[in-house]
Amino acid sequence: MEIRVLRVVIMKESTRFSRMPTATTASKTATRKTRARKASAKKVTPVAIKATPVQQVSQSVKPDAQIIPLGAYQADWNNRWNIHHYEMEMLVKDVRQLVEVVTPYYQTMLKQVKSIQLSN
Repeated sequence: MEIRVLRVVIMKESTRFSRMPTATTASKTATRKTRARKASAKKVTPVAIKATPVQQVSQSVKPDAQIIPLGAYQADWNNRWNIHHYEMEMLVKDVRQLVEVVTPYYQTMLKQVKSIQLSN
């Protein structure tokens, strides 16, 4: 029984502000106007198009490029992986140094905040 009453109260509360206002007086019925026809499209006169001469496309020539062997790609991949590994090690080293520098400031700030909380 309580659930049903609660549900009704919730529904009334949720729709209290979302209802659209209704007109209090009866609306007048307007006569419907017929739609005016659009003017017909103007006739277009054809324009003569001048023919342009077609240019001859030169045949493409195969460039003389050196093909890189698979071993060179593997060596390049290994070199790039080693560079990535080195840079990640340097990043870890920098983050550790940052933690060492920031830790004393963090400890003093933590003590100050605890002392403020204890005094209140």
